[in-house]
Amino acid sequence: MSGVWNFLRGVVRLIRVPNCTVAGIAVIFSAYISLHYDVDVMAFVNGFLTGFFITGAAMVVNDIFDIEVDAVNAPDRPLVSGVISVKVAYVLSALLVALGLLFSILEGLSTFIIAVVFASIAMAYNSKLKVYGVYGNILVALCVVAPFLYGMALAGSIDFVVIAFSVMAFLVNVAREIVKDAMDIKGDMKRDVKTLPMKIGVKKSAHVAFSLTLVAVVISLAIYPLLKLSILYLGFVIPSVAIFMYAISVYTLEPSVENARKCKRMYLVAMMIALIALLLSRV
Repeated sequence: MSGVWNFLRGVVRLIRVPNCTVAGIAVIFSAYISLHYDVDVMAFVNGFLTGFFITGAAMVVNDIFDIEVDAVNAPDRPLVSGVISVKVAYVLSALLVALGLLFSILEGLSTFIIAVVFASIAMAYNSKLKVYGVYGNILVALCVVAPFLYGMALAGSIDFVVIAFSVMAFLVNVAREIVKDAMDIKGDMKRDVKTLPMKIGVKKSAHVAFSLTLVAVVISLAIYPLLKLSILYLGFVIPSVAIFMYAISVYTLEPSVENARKCKRMYLVAMMIALIALLLSRV
């Protein structure tokens, strides 16, 4: 029984359930806003599951191709530690992609096409394109934007608040990937990955991440008066902004591996709070 429990815990860690959940919630919130607060329960369920499963598949493929890097940087990861075999991981990733695409096609051709495109980008990045460093960071950030685009497609309408959040999500996730790259330098050297920290140094790359985050923060505050958003939006976006700026400031002042880990975790918390701000933006 303990073996089954360890395997299930390994699956949860492998797919990064918090990341998958955030992706699914982003789809629901984007669709909800784009529908002007109308509720379509089945569309929301299908949208959440599409975002959840495809994100999970991308996480699994990432660990498959990063197994040598993780052996140096994160030896406790499920594949490196042997809790889950690479063969099982391939099967799991295929199953997750299939489930994600299945739930996307239930909502129509446009949602299916978006799911296929971004699933393909995610798989190509993890298997082949990660070695291109900052260009790979951009691809990852585009995949993070996918749930917002998917949500609008699910609703069948375009919403400027959702578009603004897509831009912000893109910027902060490029910044987050740069911070993550600084953590992984030793392991990335094994794959000859030319990340920004390796090209220009950890300190300079930290300043780039800071600048990207700052632009995203400015946009998040500027759209409050420009789009005449709810005061509730401001009540949640300000804590989100504070966490983003605190995390990246601490890291920029001292770009250590430990501060990079803290920054990466805090960005995820800030993004979840920002999603609540999105939900309440027009209440």
